[in-house]
Amino acid sequence: MAAFRLLGPDERSPERTPVDLVLMDLIMPEVDGLEACRWIRQRDHLQDVLIIVITVKTEPADLRAAFQAGAMDYIRKPVNPVELAARVSSALALKEERECRKARERELLRTNEDLQRALRQMKILHGLIPICVKCKRIRNDQGAWQRLEDYIHDHSGAEFSHGVMHDLHERVVSRHVPRLNLRSTTPHVGAGGMLRSAIRRSRLRSTLYGVVACAPLVTGCPGSSDPASNWERDHAKGLEARQAGRYAEAESRLAAALKAAERFKPDDPRLLTTLTDLIDLHDAQGKHSEIEPLLRRVLTVTEQTQGQGHPQTAVVLHKLAKLNLRLGEYGEAESFYRRALAIDDKALGPTHPDTLVIVHEYAALLRETNRADEADTFLAARAKANKGAASLPICPD
Repeated sequence: MAAFRLLGPDERSPERTPVDLVLMDLIMPEVDGLEACRWIRQRDHLQDVLIIVITVKTEPADLRAAFQAGAMDYIRKPVNPVELAARVSSALALKEERECRKARERELLRTNEDLQRALRQMKILHGLIPICVKCKRIRNDQGAWQRLEDYIHDHSGAEFSHGVMHDLHERVVSRHVPRLNLRSTTPHVGAGGMLRSAIRRSRLRSTLYGVVACAPLVTGCPGSSDPASNWERDHAKGLEARQAGRYAEAESRLAAALKAAERFKPDDPRLLTTLTDLIDLHDAQGKHSEIEPLLRRVLTVTEQTQGQGHPQTAVVLHKLAKLNLRLGEYGEAESFYRRALAIDDKALGPTHPDTLVIVHEYAALLRETNRADEADTFLAARAKANKGAASLPICPD
């Protein structure tokens, strides 16, 4: 039948025409109306097609069979045009509402899947949490003590704002704020410069700044002013951010860790560790100009802790020389090479491989700056003094 070709045996049929509603007689010459209903309902791509049967059969058994075969309504013969128009209009409105409902269900399903995915990815707080009864820090899974705010933020993403509760204001802030000289450039307050310029700028005698400034007075806890805890937190988060490729965050965190490490003793290894991590971070980003001042600080710390004549000092000087050479600062590079060579000559000896590397790199620098004669004279003098050791082929890498 032509009608079946229009409906198509499947959704890829070339003759298929989109159909919203079928008006069908139960008694037809080529096919039985009930069988036609069943054929339509068996096709997946025709599941949403509405079927209204037109029939002279009005017995309950006939109508029941039509509904079971897939019809959604029926019209008695002879057909009344007004009734036909009303039934068709009602059926199409029902179909439109059904399609809107299915679209909403699909949207809700997508939203639910997104929420489920977000919940699976969300960090959660669970189990027993060890907390210090004095400073309220929490011990994390790595055994380090974190501030309460940092721990909750790491496990839930929550952000904190701060204020001063009324009791704290009455007991602490009101007692200390009157000691401020608001016209002075420096508040006359102890406890690490409590409230400082923030109160002068805002002219507030109590608010957010009070809780930060007065917390050490109330609890005796170092809080966020503890450099060891700050260093541990910022250093760990900086390395984590670098590993994840978040270089801006890593740089900010490591800079904060360096600020905390500067409060340690010069021989504290955490200071050199932080400087080295920052240098590696800048090197990974190609920020060579920002490495130079950090290396100078490493040199200062190394000279203070190891001594100016120690081979480790020569190692740092050698790195500074190569960095300045890369930056085109030939004068600085030459100076660092000379200083490193002087130390290694004395500490390691003129024939030590580390010394010979510096010798050949320094000679290469002289040639690069159009002083080949000076380089040859330098190498000849070294070779004569060291019985040819300086002429050994040493790879600078």
